[in-house]
Amino acid sequence: MQDTIIRLKGYARWAKLFENDRDEYEGHFKDTGGRYQLDFYPESQEEIDKFLGTGIGNESMGNPRVREPGGTLYGSGDPDLGIGAYIKLKRNHKGPWVDDNGVDKYGGPPKVYNHDSSDDPLAMWDLEEHGKIWNGSKVSVKLYIRPDGGRSTIRLEAVAVEEAAPEPVFEEDDGAF
Repeated sequence: MQDTIIRLKGYARWAKLFENDRDEYEGHFKDTGGRYQLDFYPESQEEIDKFLGTGIGNESMGNPRVREPGGTLYGSGDPDLGIGAYIKLKRNHKGPWVDDNGVDKYGGPPKVYNHDSSDDPLAMWDLEEHGKIWNGSKVSVKLYIRPDGGRSTIRLEAVAVEEAAPEPVFEEDDGAF
């Protein structure tokens, strides 16, 4: 199968999509300078079928690509989002290659578009202005896929926030355990 770009609709959880909030845990990402990621909950089985239909295979290094609700591997899906199953999508801060001009074509944050409060389809989501993308936000994702079974490449290219979830309200902490 050939390289392809697909777009999927669903919901975001644990979104870390901006340079100043990427996952920078050195135990895992010291060679890549961190990673942008989100747990993506497809809105329907058809979206999962579209994803798996690219030829990427159902597993990567012995782990399922689509993590079902109630599973124990890396936590279970949230049954209240989409159909409860999720796909961990990611993009390294530093990609593995640079072009002839020294430009890193495959690293850096994904593009994040604001379809929630703007009619302009190219309006960008600004972390300072719009805030974090909270769990349960309705999103569309754009993925680059190079199918090769268990060694396939899946890179998060862009996210469009279609409907932002509100910031959660936390009860005031009294400091006691």
